[in-house]
Amino acid sequence: MSILSIICFIIFFTLIATSLFGGKDLFSPARIFSIIWTLALGLTDLKLSRFQLEWSFYSFYALAVALSSFLLGCFVVYTINYGNKIYSLSRIKNRFSHIKIDSKRFLLIILLIFILYIISYIVNTLATGDIPLFSRHPAELRVEWGIFGFGLLTHLAPPILFFIVIFFSMIQNCMKEKLLLLVVSMITFSSYFCLLQ
Repeated sequence: MSILSIICFIIFFTLIATSLFGGKDLFSPARIFSIIWTLALGLTDLKLSRFQLEWSFYSFYALAVALSSFLLGCFVVYTINYGNKIYSLSRIKNRFSHIKIDSKRFLLIILLIFILYIISYIVNTLATGDIPLFSRHPAELRVEWGIFGFGLLTHLAPPILFFIVIFFSMIQNCMKEKLLLLVVSMITFSSYFCLLQ
């Protein structure tokens, strides 16, 4: 076991232990990011597969710059908000429960975004000639699928699903609209799944 693997595993287990027993926020972005990356780097450096190559100094340098820049960004946000009061989850939920949302306008926005997504999906499928899941070479087509511009609009699928969840959780009644959005969410999820994203 290399020095890098030992250091990564020590940091990994320390972060897990302080999360579980130290009363710290387990879902802190910097903590989750560090846990995942220390485990990934520690396992990668063990060279458990014969297909793994030796990393050059530049590879480690590029990875260290990317990881440290994210952690530095989290630290900056933390220091900016250091003196601010942190509200409990129940208080945040209570605060958002009093917000009034215009259900008709919100539904219209979701449907407009969905229409943009479907138009983009159709144009991209016609341009490439196939959908990645149903093609002979799905790995290659997954990378090459889409036209620039229209291809970017296919990434509207996660926001559509996110807005539908907000609609379901924040708006009471409106059963016809919710049934329509359920159909929209199933179409969005299944079509996006066929892109192998």
